[in-house]
Amino acid sequence: MYRTISKPEDNRKLQEDLDCLHHWSQTWQMQFNVEKCFTMHFTHRRNTTLADYHLGARNLATVTDYPYLGLTFANNMSWQKLETYQHHHITCKYRMLGLVRRNLHKCSTKIRQQAYESLVRPHLEYSSPVWSPYTKKDIARAEAIQRRAARFVLQKYHRTKSVSAMLNTLQWDTLEKKRQVASLILLYKMQNNIIAVKAHYHDYVR
Repeated sequence: MYRTISKPEDNRKLQEDLDCLHHWSQTWQMQFNVEKCFTMHFTHRRNTTLADYHLGARNLATVTDYPYLGLTFANNMSWQKLETYQHHHITCKYRMLGLVRRNLHKCSTKIRQQAYESLVRPHLEYSSPVWSPYTKKDIARAEAIQRRAARFVLQKYHRTKSVSAMLNTLQWDTLEKKRQVASLILLYKMQNNIIAVKAHYHDYVR
């Protein structure tokens, strides 16, 4: 639940929204775990009045950052938390690829490829229009996972073997290209009102 706050009246309206939510939970006997409900104020303003909110009889704690749908957002809209998430995210995918390699190294090329494409790569592509890396270092860190996966799938670990040739053999686009395609698809959907997100070009061009 969110609302743009520009005057005290907006604080009152947001609290009324919370009251309606609480009333709904009481009517349908579906209680919210208030201990897991928080308030976050997104702003760059130095001087602003931050209101306190409550859900039922319990006050909602205020946090400066919080994970949401697999990403971590900060109240100052900084990318630092997303970059920390990205580093952790990629590290976890290294571990996932290692698990696949240990358990499926004797399987066929087809099975190894399916394992990577279904168990590892979807996580590397998840929500990429939001956290897509922009530095060469971070781009290379993500690509390194797919390059390792290519060696694993084709069982070619010798240093003289060209990984670029392996990627061509497997017909795998780079993860960077796949992120670009995902961003373009999202922009197309916004522009054509296919999804409920308004397209403001100055907000999305990087």
